[in-house]
Amino acid sequence: MGYVLTDGYDLYIRRDDYSGKYVPVRSKQQAEVFTTAKKAKSILNNAVPKIIRKAYKIQYLETGEIIGNQVPQEHNNTESQDKKHEVIIQTIEDDNIKDWISKISEIETLMSGSEQRLEELYAKLSDIDKKVVDVQHYIELADKFNAYQGWQCFKMLRDLLLQRRKYKNEIAVLNMIKQCKFDTTSIRALSHAIAEMNNRTYSPRAIPDLFKEGIK
Repeated sequence: MGYVLTDGYDLYIRRDDYSGKYVPVRSKQQAEVFTTAKKAKSILNNAVPKIIRKAYKIQYLETGEIIGNQVPQEHNNTESQDKKHEVIIQTIEDDNIKDWISKISEIETLMSGSEQRLEELYAKLSDIDKKVVDVQHYIELADKFNAYQGWQCFKMLRDLLLQRRKYKNEIAVLNMIKQCKFDTTSIRALSHAIAEMNNRTYSPRAIPDLFKEGIK
């Protein structure tokens, strides 16, 4: 018994042996089993990619459920007969595929952080605009300026405007990214599809004993 992370339908989370990352899989048999709900929650909050984290929850395993290597004795015969000739196809170890997984992970990070960054930038931009208005009103309402005070006002206003331009430029870039076809839904689907490559099996068609006993 233990706990698994699932989206409530047919997707589960497990730790990939090659990348060390927690990835979605469609097989409950491949799900990572955690001994406590606290451990499962920690993995969900800190190790599962942000792009898919909200879709998953902690699920308690009912007594007698078969997960991974936790096979109750009464299920051994049936399970082993069904699976003994299946061969796992470990395609993910290919370095080229690893590179693409890494790139997709970077896109996930970019997309998941873009909305939060936009909120931060709009808040910063609002603060800058208020400061600009303060300086403009100071210039408008002050009775007199000497040369040094005039230079200070000019420098303060210029620095604020330059910073404002940086924020606006970054906001423009993030909005361009949002307009691309990549979104959280499509990236999640892509991550799932690639993760599935590491869970495929091959059932021998004519000579199952070859995989059971090898060539003699």
